[in-house]
Amino acid sequence: SDTVNNVAYLYIFLGGRIQSITNNSNVEVFPNPSYGAFTLQVKGEERRVKSIEVYNVLGEKVHSQPFTIHNSPFTIDLSSNPNGIYLYRVLAQNGGLIGEGKVIIQK
Repeated sequence: SDTVNNVAYLYIFLGGRIQSITNNSNVEVFPNPSYGAFTLQVKGEERRVKSIEVYNVLGEKVHSQPFTIHNSPFTIDLSSNPNGIYLYRVLAQNGGLIGEGKVIIQK
């Protein structure tokens, strides 16, 4: 992965071509790709976070978790979900978006 202008890029190989997955720089997700469990850490805006939501590529919510400063960073376990790309959103107390990105499950 490369870092350009404080934005992390993850390059993956899908169906014969390279694709770039961009994650918001306020949110760190590791490992990515993972076997289904990954750690999510919000940097600098922890006190504003209300919840974390994860969606599959069809837009279906597969995970939602309230957030408190006491459980940062924390692990989200999606190991019962199939391989693929999942989208996460970090939501603020006021309903706004703090960060979003993609995580890959590859078992």
